[in-house]
Amino acid sequence: SRQLRPLAPFKVIECDIKSAFPTFLDIETGANLKDYVYNNLMQAKGITRGKAKVLFNTICNSSKYKSKEFTTAFFLDCGYTQTQCEKLLTLTHDPKRKFISFMTEYECLAIQHFTVMNNLQRGARLHDAIICIDDKTKPPILKVHPNCDFGYKELNRPVIKESFRFGAKHLPYAYVGSIPQGLPLIL
Repeated sequence: SRQLRPLAPFKVIECDIKSAFPTFLDIETGANLKDYVYNNLMQAKGITRGKAKVLFNTICNSSKYKSKEFTTAFFLDCGYTQTQCEKLLTLTHDPKRKFISFMTEYECLAIQHFTVMNNLQRGARLHDAIICIDDKTKPPILKVHPNCDFGYKELNRPVIKESFRFGAKHLPYAYVGSIPQGLPLIL
């Protein structure tokens, strides 16, 4: 869907949860680090913010490959206390439930609350965000209980051309002619 967004003939907006994983872990542990976790990692590891985000998500989802000791040391670098790290380990190293399942539930609830609070009638959830066709009204509420801050951004600017012509070019991904015959997808 990311590749198709610039091709949409209408303006698309995205409202996404800022620092989603750290936000939900703050709720679980009672920490107040959602705005600092990535910066703490940047300083501790000497990496960029983008790499810090990827590293944080990777470690949180790597219980099969990372020991509890390694994960605890990592969370301490993020700024969590030892007590908070113990709570985090129950989430990241649960043998019966993957960490991503826990996060997905929080994302779903946060998006639902955001949608209801802002009376958004049409939109599509993409992990920790909702995308909508811009109707010229910015959602008035960008903070959802208990601790979720949402960002708001325009994803594309439709290109309006007043001419139309046929060509032999096609998109580099699936198109109508690539649907296998016999599937009842086109009436």
